[in-house]
Amino acid sequence: MASAQMVEAVQSVTRQSLPKRDASIEYMRVLRKTEAFNALKAIDILSKAPDHILVTLADQRVHSELLTAFLTFVEFPSQEFEENIPQSVASILVVSTLTNVLKKLLWRKPVIAVLIENDEFHGLFETLVIQRNNSLGGDPAELYIWKARVMDVVDFVVETTETDVMPYLHSKDCAKLLTDALKEYLVDGSIDSVHREEGILILRIIKSSLMSSVLLDDFKANKIYETLAMLLVSPPFDEDMLTFKYTIISLIEELVFIDKEALAPPEDGTPYQHQDFVLPAVGPEHAGAVVRNLVACQVLVTALLYPDISNMTLLPAGNKDQEAPPHQFSLTVFATLLSIIRDHPMNYFLLERLNILSYAIERLDSYHQELQTSVMELFTYVLKDLNYVPFRDLVILSIHFQGTSSPRTTALVCDTVASLLQTSSGFKDVLREVGLIDMFCNMLEELSVVLRDTFGSPQFNNRISVIDFGQAFMPGEAKQRKYGIEVVHHFNSIMSCLVELLRGSRSNIALFQSTFRGDLFSLLHYNETRDGILRIIVVLVVESYRFFLEDKEASAAKSPPNTSSAPLSQKTLSAPYQLTQLCEILQSLNRYDFKMKMAILNALSSVFLECPELKDVFREGGGYVSIVSLLIRLEDAYQLIDNFEQLDLPKRRQRRDPKTNERIPTKTDMLELFTKVFYVLSESMRDHPGNSSYFEEHIGFGSLADALQLTGVFGPNGDAAKMFGVLFAFATLNESVLHIFDDPEEIEHTPEMVAKWLNSPSVCVQSPHVVLGIWRICMGLRDQESLAFCVMMSLFALSCANRRNQVLMGQTALLDELLKALFENPPLAIDNGGDSSFEDGNVMREIMSRLAKRLIEMGMSSVGFRYLMEKFSATEEISFGECSGLLDMLLHGVTHSRWPSFVQFDGYSRLDLRSLGSHNFPPANGYTFLAWLCIESFDEELGIQILEISDEDQRCYFSVQIEPETHKLVVSVSHHQSVAFNFVAFEIGRWYHLALVHSKPKLTTPTGSLSVYIDGILGDKVKCPYLSSPSGEVKCYLGRHQKPKMTAKKEGSTLSWNLGPCYLVDEPLEVQIMDVLYNLSTRYHGNFQDSLGKFQTYETSTALNINLEAARRRSSPNSRNHEEQVALMNAIRGTIGNSIPEDKLVFAFSGGNLLDAVDTRTVGAMAGIQQKDQFCRILFNSAIPRIHRGINPLSAIGILVGNPLVAAPRGLDDSIWKVGGCVVALRIVESAK
Repeated sequence: MASAQMVEAVQSVTRQSLPKRDASIEYMRVLRKTEAFNALKAIDILSKAPDHILVTLADQRVHSELLTAFLTFVEFPSQEFEENIPQSVASILVVSTLTNVLKKLLWRKPVIAVLIENDEFHGLFETLVIQRNNSLGGDPAELYIWKARVMDVVDFVVETTETDVMPYLHSKDCAKLLTDALKEYLVDGSIDSVHREEGILILRIIKSSLMSSVLLDDFKANKIYETLAMLLVSPPFDEDMLTFKYTIISLIEELVFIDKEALAPPEDGTPYQHQDFVLPAVGPEHAGAVVRNLVACQVLVTALLYPDISNMTLLPAGNKDQEAPPHQFSLTVFATLLSIIRDHPMNYFLLERLNILSYAIERLDSYHQELQTSVMELFTYVLKDLNYVPFRDLVILSIHFQGTSSPRTTALVCDTVASLLQTSSGFKDVLREVGLIDMFCNMLEELSVVLRDTFGSPQFNNRISVIDFGQAFMPGEAKQRKYGIEVVHHFNSIMSCLVELLRGSRSNIALFQSTFRGDLFSLLHYNETRDGILRIIVVLVVESYRFFLEDKEASAAKSPPNTSSAPLSQKTLSAPYQLTQLCEILQSLNRYDFKMKMAILNALSSVFLECPELKDVFREGGGYVSIVSLLIRLEDAYQLIDNFEQLDLPKRRQRRDPKTNERIPTKTDMLELFTKVFYVLSESMRDHPGNSSYFEEHIGFGSLADALQLTGVFGPNGDAAKMFGVLFAFATLNESVLHIFDDPEEIEHTPEMVAKWLNSPSVCVQSPHVVLGIWRICMGLRDQESLAFCVMMSLFALSCANRRNQVLMGQTALLDELLKALFENPPLAIDNGGDSSFEDGNVMREIMSRLAKRLIEMGMSSVGFRYLMEKFSATEEISFGECSGLLDMLLHGVTHSRWPSFVQFDGYSRLDLRSLGSHNFPPANGYTFLAWLCIESFDEELGIQILEISDEDQRCYFSVQIEPETHKLVVSVSHHQSVAFNFVAFEIGRWYHLALVHSKPKLTTPTGSLSVYIDGILGDKVKCPYLSSPSGEVKCYLGRHQKPKMTAKKEGSTLSWNLGPCYLVDEPLEVQIMDVLYNLSTRYHGNFQDSLGKFQTYETSTALNINLEAARRRSSPNSRNHEEQVALMNAIRGTIGNSIPEDKLVFAFSGGNLLDAVDTRTVGAMAGIQQKDQFCRILFNSAIPRIHRGINPLSAIGILVGNPLVAAPRGLDDSIWKVGGCVVALRIVESAK
């Protein structure tokens, strides 16, 4: 009923045969009537009905009549639609409802079949390409609105229909119709917003049509892709046109994945590929992400390259003078290509034939910065993520290293390549095969020749800094330069790539050394190339020497020779030569050539950090002599600087010496050079006992101090305060204290605030002779009493920071000189300048006295003690005050200098006994471990490892440690069985005598026992299985053997503990002996074979006698108590050797067993210690009674690992007997009257 009413209403207008404009108006009048509109709404509802109902509508030609009216509205829209009609609805509501009805009807099978049969569907496409004739009048925007409605209908039908619409459109040649419509925009040359939107509508229908494979060939035949490419590259590039172009790009991005057939997979890759490279797999699930339409991608390539052409572009060469597209447009095009490639790993290989990356790299210099970055992003993606080697692209990329590109391009390429080389060593081989190393060699050779021919051959003692390198690369040169000026401008960046290319690659090092025929050192003359060349020299020195050491170790182990190292082995000896040459250059430079000196010093520090083994080469090559010479040549530098500052020169920036024409440095330059010099010295000696020993024996800090004094740095015009900061940092190898003296206000008013930075357990003296030098320099200061006092406070704070500092500072002559300064000379023989705070030197004397008392606690040398005794001599009168001060110092020394010999360990050091000699371990009956220990500080994460005995497979394993949380003793007899003793918690600052007795099971005791004695008293005895038999040689470690499994902390471990005399006896000692051993006190370190009574103090002797009397009272001749009494009497009277035979001692160590440097090298060589351990420190195992037996086997020596502190304090009570015995004591009593 509704459909009949609608057909009748529309046909009533048709039968009038009105002109199209009038018909359009009349159609609207009819449809606006309420009855007709209601019928239209009813049809809208019916459009959702099943197909058998829609057949009725199709037979009544409802769709045809509605489509006819709809198309007239599009062709002749008019404002007359809005005339007032009684009982009518708004025209906009009519149009909206009509559009929806057509969208729902036209895609249904019964309807679409009739439309195609009657050839009515084509009209919709024709309507889309209507161009409003100006004679027709009307608003173009109104036409666009109606076209948009048509587009809604067409797009919906094309996308959703399952009928034969596409074959029908093919028969009507709609591809040509739509393509021609797009070409009209090329004729117009410019579009407004309305035409832009019309073009976008056409693109939408083209996109929908191309989704079907039926029309693909039609569009290709009509050159749709060429048309789209031309639309992209043709001007203008205003806002409206750019929006249109971006729509085309979005269309292309979707078309890339649509075509009839999949692209054929690529052939084999480039000649060189990684061994693990494979083409990405493509499965059915990747169908929508893999490229299928190569021509669509060519549209984007054309847009990126135009007006240039290639064999892969769709257009001929364009006009070079035409308007260039904006950077954002090119960036969008390339971003689309990058997105397509990244959609699936196979896409790059399918598109590789288009040479996208090759063209982009080749044109890189003409691109904007953001586009350049995107190109390098694609380059990185291919090499890194796809694991593919684009050989051709790499060759093209090498062009940008040749100095013909812009600075920005050169820098970007260098940074990208260097970053890739850092991520994987595989790229080093890739770039070598490309020929990059050969190119770098040719570049360096040509550059050195060009600069030499242009500027001559300067010497290092008369270097030049080239201002205008353009002279060397002028275009009028007779010989054409292969490399451009940008090689110099970006020399450091280019060299960074070469450094990464060489680092860690044996083959690349060998190729460079065999290919390069020039002289790298010739390029050091120029400031512009200096830093880059130094980096190359450093990497060559480090890597060559490292490979040399590897080959040497392999040869020593009789390993098969490495064939790849054959060329390298012929060049490895150049590494020490190059390092030595750097030291010689440092020595020959002009004294004020600070830039070159700083650069070489930086290079040396890099060498030490990257290859510590080269510290030996530095020492043997005269490096320390060069450093001292460098400082000596700066004599009177501060005086010259001060004279220059006082001159009234017209151009103060020209700091030139009128006599030598050398640039005069500033005080800041001097301090920076001094800081770097001492940093290099610190690194050369860090963790290297050999260099430290050599420097102390052959150079000495005194030489450096004298050289510094010659410069005037400690004078009134110098930088004494800041220089002391450098020296304290050098003495402690701790850069955190470098700037503690920088604030003059703190030095003047609050020296304690300055000194507190050194009073930290983490600040440890590493070079005690430097501390002595600081003291001497401080004593020589003039008119700087505030600074002198601050330095003295810092020395005192440093001695109080930890036990290590106290011991090491006491081992120098500092205490002797302090005593002479206190009791013979006034402290700091300087003019106090009327400062009452330093009147009579009382304040200075007080801090010096406190420092002396701190050091005397660790004993003093016989020289110092003899000096004190001489002050009491009868031939010299001394004042009451002086006598009181001497007695006070002696009293403090006698009462506090009673420390035993000990070894101080942290969490990372140990004492190795690499063989137990003839002793079988574990022994047949059991064993006893005896040790004195004192804990300075705990670490909350790291326990104290006292002892470990094990074989290589750790089948036999024995460990003694103190837990970090509970401070309780834990003994392990295997990795799976431990015994914790809770009867004692170890405290800080107290000496403990620890005895562990482990007895083997016997017939009467089927299980073994483990007894623990603390200070001679049995603390606990538990059942404990005996140790398993070892599978090989057993070794012993005192201290931590293995690296701790703990979270690394910035400040390092805070653990510190002292090990006094310790013993391992291969017999279980009796309980009666323990009290005697404890009462011998910490200072006994013999082998228990002498009479022990004379080693006892009155206090310990009284305690033993009380125990002896108690044993006598409770004993009977046959009782066990009687045995205890006999054992105690034997121990006191000297027959304890029966209980502890000397041949039962496995080891006996104390701090007093340390061998000196000469004996260490001799004994180490005789014991077969490896060359890398030749500078280690050795404790002699005093359990071996005969020297001729002790110097051969490894069982006779303990090797110190990890730089533990060894102290053998000599108390003043012992020194009295050495100097004069009772006579000295009587003289002191006499002076005290």
